[in-house]
Amino acid sequence: MVASVHGVCACGHELQSFDPQCPSCGKQLSAPNVRMALAQRDRLHSAYHLKRQSTARGLRLEELEACIGSDGRIVVNMRYSTIRELLENPQVTYGNFWQDFVADRIVERNEALVARRMQVDAALFAQHTKRIRSAVLSPDGLGATFYGRFAVTLRQLLIADRTSLLENNPFNVDLSRVNELLRAIWDDRAKLAVVRYGDSVATSDVPIATLIRVIGAERDGQAFMEAHIWDTFTREAFENVVAQVPPGALDPQLIGDLARIEDLCNRAGIAFERVEDVLVRA
Repeated sequence: MVASVHGVCACGHELQSFDPQCPSCGKQLSAPNVRMALAQRDRLHSAYHLKRQSTARGLRLEELEACIGSDGRIVVNMRYSTIRELLENPQVTYGNFWQDFVADRIVERNEALVARRMQVDAALFAQHTKRIRSAVLSPDGLGATFYGRFAVTLRQLLIADRTSLLENNPFNVDLSRVNELLRAIWDDRAKLAVVRYGDSVATSDVPIATLIRVIGAERDGQAFMEAHIWDTFTREAFENVVAQVPPGALDPQLIGDLARIEDLCNRAGIAFERVEDVLVRA
């Protein structure tokens, strides 16, 4: 008999779905997105070993693995209104893409693009989609600048065990190719990075973090490994906040916003840093 891809509960019940609770004993199971990634682990390992074997510059791939293993962070980029609300109230939880859309918080409402993203999400996570929060695997801690100038690094101890990774930005994915995408659990993040970035890293001597930096003026032009977090989080999960600002003189409104966020971070005991970045829109 072939074992179920959904796993087996500790009670012995063979699971028939990725639901977060065993229907037999009621036990809470690991996050559905993590179990989905585990079900595809053999595919990831095969792709990883193939990439290692087919790439001449093995030391460069080892450098990539070390970078992602030590510096890879789960980063969520937020707009001012979002991060202010979370910092001001420790009970407020972070919403997801679906909630932002319904509440009219999406930055640019490209209906065709949003519809495709929702279809891809549904294909990836089925009935669990609305409990997924998206982030970016970012070695430089700056994340995906399009989504907001405030890059929030999340505490791995609170997030990693319910985080999975996808090899590409869902806004860049054709719906017909969703099943081809590789996923990974947090412990396999470096292997997924080798598959995702191995070719570009092996043909360049640019520092790893710079080479795989998330850039782009539009959400569907940004190439990155997306992190998916099961359920939500509050400011308790914030490890640090980096505010990215354009070079030169700043608008008085932006100066006030930065001062407010820095003050709220200080009050909450969260590290705050401001960096000047030519890629950030004014």
